[in-house]
Amino acid sequence: GALEVDGAFLRGRRVRLENLATKTMITGSEYTPETFYLRLLEESAEWDCLLDLTNIWINSRNRDVDPVEFIDAIPPDRIGYIHLAGGMLSQGEWVDSHSNAVHAEVFELLDYLLARAAPDAIIIERDTNWTGAETELRDDLSRVRQIVAKHQPPDTPRPAQFAGAGEPQPTAAGAKGAR
Repeated sequence: GALEVDGAFLRGRRVRLENLATKTMITGSEYTPETFYLRLLEESAEWDCLLDLTNIWINSRNRDVDPVEFIDAIPPDRIGYIHLAGGMLSQGEWVDSHSNAVHAEVFELLDYLLARAAPDAIIIERDTNWTGAETELRDDLSRVRQIVAKHQPPDTPRPAQFAGAGEPQPTAAGAKGAR
């Protein structure tokens, strides 16, 4: 069957909703951004999570949010994708800028999450600050691989599309401002 989301039909695909990094609260709202996200998840079985661990960590730095408690509140089978990026401190607040290496604390959250969930994909995003980015991205990818390997049974076959593949080569495809 087809899933209808705002008039668009998605055949055989699940919609993924990403959690926000925000320091603001809606005046008069009974929900925090985290509570609202969880409420949306409870209300519909037609979408899953694109769980941005950097946003969770940034929210825990800017507001009173327990990142582990938030992760624990999400049913593991509803976590489809994981998103990682590096943020920056700007005027005393953390911002999800996609401009730096992934923070050590975010890798700790990934390690925690992979002990309880098996997402379909882990995405590392970098949109700006290209000086040294190739080395940082390679290091981030290596760290992700180490954490994934820690939580994957040793006899897990490598997906066919990666069989025999060596180290992936970074590319500027799709990167904003890259040449």
